[in-house]
Amino acid sequence: MDTTASGTGGSDAPGAADVPDEITRSIRIAADADTVFALISEPGWFINDGAYTEHEIVEEPDGSSRVTDPVHGTFHIATDVLESPRRAVFRWLGGDPGELPGRDANTVEFTIDPADGGVVLTVIERGFASRYEDAAARRRRYEDNSSGWDLELGIAREVAEQRAALTRRAAPLPTACSIGPRRSARPSGRGDQRAHRAGGGRRGRRAGGGRRGRRPRGPARPSASRAARPA
Repeated sequence: MDTTASGTGGSDAPGAADVPDEITRSIRIAADADTVFALISEPGWFINDGAYTEHEIVEEPDGSSRVTDPVHGTFHIATDVLESPRRAVFRWLGGDPGELPGRDANTVEFTIDPADGGVVLTVIERGFASRYEDAAARRRRYEDNSSGWDLELGIAREVAEQRAALTRRAAPLPTACSIGPRRSARPSGRGDQRAHRAGGGRRGRRAGGGRRGRRPRGPARPSASRAARPA
Protein backbone atom coordinates (compact mmCIF):
# COMPACT_ATOMS: atom_id res chain seq x y z
CA MET A 1 0.00 0.00 0.00
CA ASP A 2 1.45 3.38 -0.99
CA THR A 3 0.73 5.18 2.27
CA THR A 4 3.09 7.54 4.03
CA ALA A 5 3.22 7.76 7.79
CA SER A 6 4.58 10.01 10.49
CA GLY A 7 4.13 10.63 14.19
CA THR A 8 5.10 13.78 16.03
CA GLY A 9 5.13 14.76 19.67
CA GLY A 10 4.64 18.15 21.19
CA SER A 11 2.22 17.99 24.14
CA ASP A 12 2.79 19.14 27.72
CA ALA A 13 0.28 16.61 29.08
CA PRO A 14 1.50 13.92 31.50
CA GLY A 15 3.00 11.02 29.61
CA ALA A 16 3.63 13.09 26.50
CA ALA A 17 7.16 11.73 26.24
CA ASP A 18 6.12 8.08 25.87
CA VAL A 19 3.98 8.45 22.70
CA PRO A 20 3.74 11.07 19.96
CA ASP A 21 0.61 13.19 20.16
CA GLU A 22 -0.47 12.63 16.56
CA ILE A 23 -0.59 10.12 13.72
CA THR A 24 -0.38 11.14 10.05
CA ARG A 25 -1.14 8.94 7.07
CA SER A 26 -1.60 9.69 3.34
CA ILE A 27 -2.70 7.67 0.33
CA ARG A 28 -3.16 8.35 -3.38
CA ILE A 29 -6.63 7.64 -4.76
CA ALA A 30 -7.61 7.47 -8.44
CA ALA A 31 -10.91 9.28 -7.97
CA ASP A 32 -12.20 12.86 -8.01
CA ALA A 33 -12.32 14.98 -4.86
CA ASP A 34 -16.12 15.03 -4.70
CA THR A 35 -16.31 11.23 -4.65
CA VAL A 36 -13.67 10.96 -1.92
CA PHE A 37 -15.28 13.73 0.15
CA ALA A 38 -18.68 12.02 -0.02
CA LEU A 39 -17.08 9.08 1.79
CA ILE A 40 -14.83 10.76 4.35
CA SER A 41 -17.46 13.33 5.39
CA GLU A 42 -19.61 10.53 6.81
CA PRO A 43 -19.21 10.40 10.62
CA GLY A 44 -17.54 7.18 11.68
CA TRP A 45 -16.95 5.75 8.20
CA PHE A 46 -13.58 4.55 9.55
CA ILE A 47 -15.20 2.29 12.17
CA ASN A 48 -15.40 -1.21 10.69
CA ASP A 49 -14.05 -4.73 10.79
CA GLY A 50 -11.74 -4.55 7.78
CA ALA A 51 -14.30 -3.58 5.12
CA TYR A 52 -16.53 -0.56 4.60
CA THR A 53 -19.72 -0.95 6.63
CA GLU A 54 -22.94 1.06 6.54
CA HIS A 55 -23.82 2.34 10.01
CA GLU A 56 -26.87 3.42 11.85
CA ILE A 57 -26.28 7.15 12.39
CA VAL A 58 -28.47 9.19 14.75
CA GLU A 59 -28.02 12.96 14.83
CA GLU A 60 -27.96 14.45 18.34
CA PRO A 61 -29.44 17.87 19.25
CA ASP A 62 -25.93 19.29 19.77
CA GLY A 63 -24.96 18.41 16.17
CA SER A 64 -22.93 15.34 17.05
CA SER A 65 -23.74 11.83 15.85
CA ARG A 66 -24.31 8.52 17.55
CA VAL A 67 -22.76 5.93 15.21
CA THR A 68 -23.58 2.25 15.67
CA ASP A 69 -21.41 -0.39 14.04
CA PRO A 70 -22.81 -3.95 13.88
CA VAL A 71 -19.54 -5.39 15.25
CA HIS A 72 -17.92 -2.73 17.44
CA GLY A 73 -20.94 -1.06 19.00
CA THR A 74 -21.91 2.59 19.42
CA PHE A 75 -19.59 5.60 19.27
CA HIS A 76 -20.20 9.29 19.88
CA ILE A 77 -18.63 11.46 17.14
CA ALA A 78 -18.76 15.23 16.78
CA THR A 79 -18.46 16.92 13.37
CA ASP A 80 -16.45 20.13 13.73
CA VAL A 81 -15.64 21.08 10.11
CA LEU A 82 -17.03 20.14 6.69
CA GLU A 83 -15.46 22.04 3.79
CA SER A 84 -16.51 20.31 0.60
CA PRO A 85 -14.65 18.84 -1.16
CA ARG A 86 -11.34 19.44 0.67
CA ARG A 87 -11.56 19.02 4.45
CA ALA A 88 -13.48 17.29 7.24
CA VAL A 89 -12.72 17.34 10.98
CA PHE A 90 -14.28 15.11 13.64
CA ARG A 91 -13.82 14.49 17.39
CA TRP A 92 -14.07 11.10 19.06
CA LEU A 93 -12.62 9.17 21.98
CA GLY A 94 -9.87 7.61 19.92
CA GLY A 95 -11.76 4.36 19.43
CA ASP A 96 -13.39 4.08 22.87
CA PRO A 97 -17.17 4.12 23.33
CA GLY A 98 -18.80 6.72 25.56
CA GLU A 99 -20.08 10.29 25.59
CA LEU A 100 -17.94 13.19 24.41
CA PRO A 101 -19.03 16.04 26.70
CA GLY A 102 -16.64 16.61 29.57
CA ARG A 103 -14.01 14.17 28.27
CA ASP A 104 -10.75 14.68 26.44
CA ALA A 105 -11.21 13.77 22.79
CA ASN A 106 -8.99 13.12 19.81
CA THR A 107 -9.44 15.18 16.66
CA VAL A 108 -9.45 13.41 13.29
CA GLU A 109 -8.76 15.69 10.32
CA PHE A 110 -9.06 14.57 6.70
CA THR A 111 -7.71 16.68 3.83
CA ILE A 112 -8.00 16.06 0.10
CA ASP A 113 -5.38 17.49 -2.25
CA PRO A 114 -5.28 17.24 -6.06
CA ALA A 115 -2.74 14.88 -7.65
CA ASP A 116 -2.08 13.47 -11.10
CA GLY A 117 -4.88 11.05 -11.94
CA GLY A 118 -6.83 11.70 -8.75
CA VAL A 119 -6.21 13.01 -5.23
CA VAL A 120 -4.13 12.46 -2.11
CA LEU A 121 -6.14 11.76 1.03
CA THR A 122 -4.41 12.60 4.33
CA VAL A 123 -5.58 11.87 7.85
CA ILE A 124 -4.13 13.42 11.03
CA GLU A 125 -5.35 12.15 14.40
CA ARG A 126 -4.26 14.25 17.39
CA GLY A 127 -4.60 13.94 21.14
CA PHE A 128 -2.87 10.69 22.12
CA ALA A 129 -0.50 12.23 24.64
CA SER A 130 -3.41 13.24 26.87
CA ARG A 131 -5.80 10.38 26.24
CA TYR A 132 -5.03 8.18 29.25
CA GLU A 133 -3.32 8.55 32.60
CA ASP A 134 -1.90 5.04 32.25
CA ALA A 135 1.16 4.99 29.99
CA ALA A 136 0.57 1.41 28.88
CA ALA A 137 -3.00 2.18 27.81
CA ARG A 138 -1.81 5.30 26.00
CA ARG A 139 0.85 3.33 24.12
CA ARG A 140 -1.58 0.58 23.20
CA ARG A 141 -4.15 3.01 21.79
CA TYR A 142 -1.50 4.88 19.80
CA GLU A 143 -0.13 1.68 18.24
CA ASP A 144 -3.61 0.31 17.48
CA ASN A 145 -4.65 3.49 15.71
CA SER A 146 -1.32 3.76 13.87
CA SER A 147 -1.88 0.41 12.15
CA GLY A 148 -5.61 1.04 11.94
CA TRP A 149 -5.25 4.14 9.76
CA ASP A 150 -3.16 2.20 7.25
CA LEU A 151 -6.10 -0.19 6.92
CA GLU A 152 -8.77 2.52 6.83
CA LEU A 153 -7.10 4.58 4.10
CA GLY A 154 -6.82 1.43 2.01
CA ILE A 155 -10.57 0.91 2.46
CA ALA A 156 -11.21 4.54 1.51
CA ARG A 157 -9.25 4.11 -1.71
CA GLU A 158 -11.05 0.90 -2.64
CA VAL A 159 -14.52 2.33 -2.01
CA ALA A 160 -13.86 5.71 -3.69
CA GLU A 161 -12.31 4.15 -6.81
CA GLN A 162 -15.22 1.72 -7.12
CA ARG A 163 -17.73 4.56 -6.85
CA ALA A 164 -15.82 6.67 -9.37
CA ALA A 165 -15.78 3.75 -11.84
CA LEU A 166 -19.55 3.26 -11.46
CA THR A 167 -20.11 6.97 -12.09
CA ARG A 168 -18.03 6.86 -15.27
CA ARG A 169 -19.93 3.82 -16.58
CA ALA A 170 -23.27 5.45 -15.82
CA ALA A 171 -22.39 8.67 -17.67
CA PRO A 172 -24.28 9.00 -21.00
CA LEU A 173 -22.23 8.54 -24.15
CA PRO A 174 -22.20 11.25 -26.86
CA THR A 175 -24.91 10.68 -29.48
CA ALA A 176 -24.17 10.40 -33.19
CA CYS A 177 -25.86 13.70 -33.94
CA SER A 178 -23.71 15.48 -31.37
CA ILE A 179 -20.41 14.27 -32.77
CA GLY A 180 -21.11 13.84 -36.50
CA PRO A 181 -21.22 16.52 -39.22
CA ARG A 182 -24.45 18.46 -39.41
CA ARG A 183 -26.37 18.38 -42.68
CA SER A 184 -27.32 21.65 -44.27
CA ALA A 185 -30.96 22.51 -43.90
CA ARG A 186 -33.14 21.51 -46.85
CA PRO A 187 -35.30 24.16 -48.48
CA SER A 188 -38.80 24.14 -47.07
CA GLY A 189 -41.84 25.71 -48.63
CA ARG A 190 -42.70 26.26 -52.27
CA GLY A 191 -40.91 29.58 -52.50
CA ASP A 192 -37.69 28.05 -51.25
CA GLN A 193 -38.08 25.09 -53.61
CA ARG A 194 -38.48 27.37 -56.63
CA ALA A 195 -35.39 29.34 -55.63
CA HIS A 196 -33.55 26.09 -55.13
CA ARG A 197 -34.46 24.90 -58.61
CA ALA A 198 -33.52 28.23 -60.23
CA GLY A 199 -30.04 27.96 -58.80
CA GLY A 200 -29.50 24.40 -59.92
CA GLY A 201 -31.44 22.12 -57.61
CA ARG A 202 -31.75 18.35 -57.36
CA ARG A 203 -31.00 15.79 -60.02
CA GLY A 204 -28.59 18.03 -61.92
CA ARG A 205 -31.30 20.24 -63.50
CA ARG A 206 -29.91 22.77 -65.89
CA ALA A 207 -30.80 26.42 -65.93
CA GLY A 208 -33.59 27.02 -68.37
CA GLY A 209 -34.18 23.30 -68.85
CA GLY A 210 -37.03 21.10 -67.86
CA ARG A 211 -37.03 18.08 -65.65
CA ARG A 212 -34.21 15.56 -65.54
CA GLY A 213 -31.88 17.80 -67.57
CA ARG A 214 -33.87 17.73 -70.89
CA ARG A 215 -32.38 19.75 -73.73
CA PRO A 216 -34.35 22.82 -74.86
CA ARG A 217 -36.44 22.21 -78.02
CA GLY A 218 -35.95 24.06 -81.36
CA PRO A 219 -38.67 25.86 -83.33
CA ALA A 220 -41.72 23.71 -84.23
CA ARG A 221 -41.85 22.25 -87.73
CA PRO A 222 -44.96 22.69 -89.90
CA SER A 223 -47.13 19.61 -89.96
CA ALA A 224 -47.85 17.90 -93.31
CA SER A 225 -51.58 18.24 -92.72
CA ARG A 226 -51.17 21.97 -92.42
CA ALA A 227 -49.42 22.51 -95.80
CA ALA A 228 -50.33 25.75 -97.61
CA ARG A 229 -53.45 25.39 -99.80
CA PRO A 230 -54.08 27.34 -103.03
CA ALA A 231 -56.43 30.25 -102.58
